[in-house]
Amino acid sequence: MKLLATLLCALSCSGVHASKADAPSEPFRLVTSYSTAPPSSSVVGSATSVVADCIFNNLGVSYELTQLPWLRAHMQLVTGRADGILPMINQPQLEEVAKRSAPFGLEKWYWFSKSDTPITTLVRDKSLAIATLRGSNHALWLARNGYINVMEVESTSQLSRLLDLGRVDAVFFELQWALDAYGEQFGASGSIKFHFERYAALGLYVAEQSLKRFPDFMRRFNREIEKCSPEWVALSDVEVELIKTTIFEPVRVNLGSNSVLKGALQAAASQPASEVLADLDDRWRAELKSGDYNLIKQVVESPLSLLLRQEVELQCGSISELIVTDRFGANVAVSQPTTDYWQGDEIKFRSVVNSGYKTYFGPMQYDASTQKFQTQISAPILDEAGVFIGLLVMGVDVERALEKL
Repeated sequence: MKLLATLLCALSCSGVHASKADAPSEPFRLVTSYSTAPPSSSVVGSATSVVADCIFNNLGVSYELTQLPWLRAHMQLVTGRADGILPMINQPQLEEVAKRSAPFGLEKWYWFSKSDTPITTLVRDKSLAIATLRGSNHALWLARNGYINVMEVESTSQLSRLLDLGRVDAVFFELQWALDAYGEQFGASGSIKFHFERYAALGLYVAEQSLKRFPDFMRRFNREIEKCSPEWVALSDVEVELIKTTIFEPVRVNLGSNSVLKGALQAAASQPASEVLADLDDRWRAELKSGDYNLIKQVVESPLSLLLRQEVELQCGSISELIVTDRFGANVAVSQPTTDYWQGDEIKFRSVVNSGYKTYFGPMQYDASTQKFQTQISAPILDEAGVFIGLLVMGVDVERALEKL
């Protein structure tokens, strides 16, 4: 997960000045507890920098950024001497005096160690010697969760130096930092062991007093996020491979060898007329809206759907849904009702078919209502002769999946 250093450097060095007529005449006074001076600025994700600059430019709002220790930055917001603080995870102590924007950045929090002790055991020791970046969200989280032996450093290069010299037991920081710093040493076969802790969605906290001065600011800020960053979260190659090999493939192999799956797809082998498929799709959506299930009940209560629900339950929250379609994209079985009966026009189906029946790993998406990061994986189901007969779709709760690894 990338940090926001480029953002902080860009903001502190230059600010943004736009000239839209409806923009506030006064610059937004922003504070941060992240260090904005090189070399720490090298850890800030350039993608998030682009997002922030884009949003403020679109709003026509100029701003100034000051770096302060966390407690002082917090006090500046509380006393009205700052309009906003960023980049911030959810902070309960700020909720009474400020409102948080929709997320526009992401941090991926991992533990890293060279110790022979299993890392999952190591990181639960609250007296563990830990290094992290000064003023970061990681440091705030460690303090909030009772870790008492934390060394906060000014730059990311110091993190690797402390770990290499054995001065700390573990580093608590970003996945991308480890990939950049250690390369081939990183991973199961290397000297750097790692363990996923959580994803942290980042936003801007704006003081309630400031929102009284600029009452439309938050609505406009949130509206610009999608325009400036339609895909602000992404899985790394390491995470994709972990989820594929430890979550998706075992389920795919288990279902693929089951006679219930093969029988259901054989029964759905004949191609329906397009008007029949359209009618079934309309009926499905109408039933979802009315709650009067007939077609949906037939699919949801099938033996294969029961098998899919059992697989979902076995994964203890890592899998959010399973779908099996026929070779035309129509639902054959679902672990829970889907929004449509026909999946054939969706990217999860078309990507597999158009790629010569290769597995498709969809982009990670953030659901603000549940605060979950989700992705979809779809793979072809082939018969003994290698002929495409259907599609398996898996919805994955990314954080729950990585927590188990």
